[in-house]
Amino acid sequence: MPKVSVIIPVFGVERFISRCAVSLFEQTLDDIEYIFIDDCSTDNSLQVLLEILEKYPHRVEQTRIVKMQYNTGQAGVRRYGVSIASGEYLAFCDSDDWVSLEMYRSMYDYASQGDYDMVVCDFVSSGDGKEKVHKGAISSTDRIQFLKGMLTYKNSWSLCNKLVRRELFYQAIEFFPVSNQGEDMSMVIQLTYGCKRIGYINSAYYFYFQNPESITKKVTFQSYKNRYVQFHNNLTTVCTFLVSKGEYKQLRSATNALRFFGNIKLWPLIKEDKSYYLLWDVEASYLFWKIIFSRHITTRNKGKYLLTCLRVYPKKK
Repeated sequence: MPKVSVIIPVFGVERFISRCAVSLFEQTLDDIEYIFIDDCSTDNSLQVLLEILEKYPHRVEQTRIVKMQYNTGQAGVRRYGVSIASGEYLAFCDSDDWVSLEMYRSMYDYASQGDYDMVVCDFVSSGDGKEKVHKGAISSTDRIQFLKGMLTYKNSWSLCNKLVRRELFYQAIEFFPVSNQGEDMSMVIQLTYGCKRIGYINSAYYFYFQNPESITKKVTFQSYKNRYVQFHNNLTTVCTFLVSKGEYKQLRSATNALRFFGNIKLWPLIKEDKSYYLLWDVEASYLFWKIIFSRHITTRNKGKYLLTCLRVYPKKK
């Protein structure tokens, strides 16, 4: 059994995957498994990956390259990766990102020495030639406080800056996400619930590339609509899960904040089509006073929320 399995979805990243692969194959952790999953990519991503792998012959036996039968999106790819991974701990890396060379050795050593179910590290976001270090990626190692931090956008939802004991994916996840927007949120919240011990390393090991060509960066009416629908699918999953565990009452205020962040994904849709105010009203009728008195929402956002309920925001330019 390898110490760590890293699951890497591959789709349309021929310009970036070499940087990712090199950072993975040069890891200082020797006992590691790499699972690259081709989500029916239509470019030369796989060919570039194979060319890089040839330069690291000692990693060949540790590397699995598999292909999905049809394009499923990141949520489906990750689910499949979890099903075939054999590592003691699992990690995830997007193929247009990269990692520090000591990331998985440092995180595994910390996890095994402290018997942690999950270890979180800081991360760096980059794009347009700029980098920003995000420190304090975890507000608390207490399970409930960590959950509150994720529900209120204080903690990163990303799976990529986390190392998680493999058994948790079978023991803790009751509702595996099928929608891509917010799938990390859905998985991490469920995994956190199953954790007995959570650890934090105050080092920025993961480098998140804000790829302008990414599907998540498309700014069309249909893309905004897809994000809203997919996020709400995963938001429903989170609420259902918390209710099933008896945690919803304790986390209700934080969960309402998350519902607020889900509802404001309608803003770009309303700007183009005022009929989306009707969809806004469905959630706003329940949330209004909870948002106005919430300690998790900024005054600026409360003002925008009120103006939206009054149908004077957002305005089309």
